[in-house]
Amino acid sequence: MTQTPRFRKPALKTSVAAVAWFNAAAESNGTRLQPRKLQHLLYMAQGLFAAANDGRALMPSRFIAGSLGPCDPNLYPVLEVADESHRPKEIDPKAEACLSLIFRKFGTLPVEQLEGFVEADGIFADVRELAPDAEIPLDQMGPAYRRAFMGDAEPCRPAPAPRKAAPAAQPQDQAPVPAHRQSDDLPEGVPKVITGGKPVKRWAPKRRVY
Repeated sequence: MTQTPRFRKPALKTSVAAVAWFNAAAESNGTRLQPRKLQHLLYMAQGLFAAANDGRALMPSRFIAGSLGPCDPNLYPVLEVADESHRPKEIDPKAEACLSLIFRKFGTLPVEQLEGFVEADGIFADVRELAPDAEIPLDQMGPAYRRAFMGDAEPCRPAPAPRKAAPAAQPQDQAPVPAHRQSDDLPEGVPKVITGGKPVKRWAPKRRVY
């Protein structure tokens, strides 16, 4: 029997709060997010948060696999007018760390590169092919983004301490091979994205789309 609660509230009370957070982050960089690009960022943040928190939603959004990419149709009326005033005064640190990670890695990229990542995320393309404009299940987004960001690693489980062993001898003309480096600036519950060493499965799109 699973220990994951059947009913869990999203980390953010409204999806507009996430929209406002991304808009404010872009404004601080002197840029503006177009609605289509913003929808991609929201979708990836939803998947990443679910991956890191046993399927829990970041925000109360339901994304569909549309012809122009993933989107929450309910957000169309507010994307043009959302601003920093909609941001919550207090925000769950896990939620903000997730939003920050997505923005740092994807916020300044052109929408074509975001489309490439989404096309290869392991769930969006399958849903769109089988049923265009159908809802993308959150319970499948979590595992897909766990694979994309963490290489099938289990979330929220500390790794056992490695046994101390004598370092293997290295040839004098060869530098030691660095261990996999992971980001360490996120609170517990947010995946530590691999930034070096063995490439993460599906991290980059399989083909160029621009």
